[in-house]
Amino acid sequence: VLSKQSLLPPSAFGPVLSAALRAWPPAKIYDEFAPLLGQSKGATREKSLALQRTIRATCTGGREADPFADELCPPAAVQWDPRWLDAAIKADEADLVCLLARPGHKGAVSYLLKAVQSKNRFQTGYMMEALVRCQYPKMTDLFLDLVAKRTKGGAAFHYELQILLETARLLPPADLPRLDAFAAKLDEKLVDRYLEALEPLRV
Repeated sequence: VLSKQSLLPPSAFGPVLSAALRAWPPAKIYDEFAPLLGQSKGATREKSLALQRTIRATCTGGREADPFADELCPPAAVQWDPRWLDAAIKADEADLVCLLARPGHKGAVSYLLKAVQSKNRFQTGYMMEALVRCQYPKMTDLFLDLVAKRTKGGAAFHYELQILLETARLLPPADLPRLDAFAAKLDEKLVDRYLEALEPLRV
């Protein structure tokens, strides 16, 4: 299958990728398939989406496997070449950056700090988890800054804010005094929700 993959139709890419994951070392898989990441037209786009689904289905890091990836039958455990993280950043694939983020990767930290401010806010939780995995040292500062921005002007409680508040459990318990003090800056209709979000840190 792998030796004849150039002769196969695009619809066969799933089995090709699945076979590669079983037969090739991580570096060869990267060299062969990384150029697909971020492709947005025609058959290459479909291959790119299949590749992304497979990465999601074989990675952990706070994200559930993508049920749509079952069609690809990926191996239970896959070791991805470290260069995939840089490729995901270059392709601006926020989900994959969150999944592949690792300690000490400055590019991932810079990308995630920018993304958490401007990307789909429903991904905030995944981005904050990824920053923790990167061992970003200013998580509490970031959390408070985001809460301040998303409650500016006395905004009512909304789902995007709920997602952000749920990430409070990721913060260092040692920062509870600062987090508690911040409650005084919030509109009174938001204070209870905010303090409830801090409860996991008090255990």
